[in-house]
Amino acid sequence: MFKKAFLTTLFVSTLLSCSKEDTTVAVVPDTIADNEIKVTVTMPKTIAASDVFVLAGSFKVDAWTPDKSIFTLVKNTDGTFSTKVKKTDFDKSLDYKVVRNPKNGTDAWKFVEKDDKCAELASNRLLADANAGKEVKITVANFRNTGTCPD
Repeated sequence: MFKKAFLTTLFVSTLLSCSKEDTTVAVVPDTIADNEIKVTVTMPKTIAASDVFVLAGSFKVDAWTPDKSIFTLVKNTDGTFSTKVKKTDFDKSLDYKVVRNPKNGTDAWKFVEKDDKCAELASNRLLADANAGKEVKITVANFRNTGTCPD
């Protein structure tokens, strides 16, 4: 109980002490429950500080609709981005991609992740039940319509 209260106090005090410039950095607890998977993403250098990133995929709710995704990636102090997905959010396995700044409607996929040559990924990324209780680390090479990938 003391540990939970301490972490809550630390989280709140960290949020309150952040300046306007660093509000994109948040504390994501390192502990991972047995029923969840922590996805940590290393982003390309071409991203902007104001960018928002989400996971879009075969979730039970709002499948493949990045503009409605509740899986927003939070910037960590080391520059990576993370979110946690519960096993109950998908059936047995989850196909997914990372999307930058999803907009409503047809523009939602305008900034989907691309490979290092700006081509579509060879396949969707995959999480499975076997990943539960673990951290999965991935690297996004590029995003469509960003940096070296004009379209």
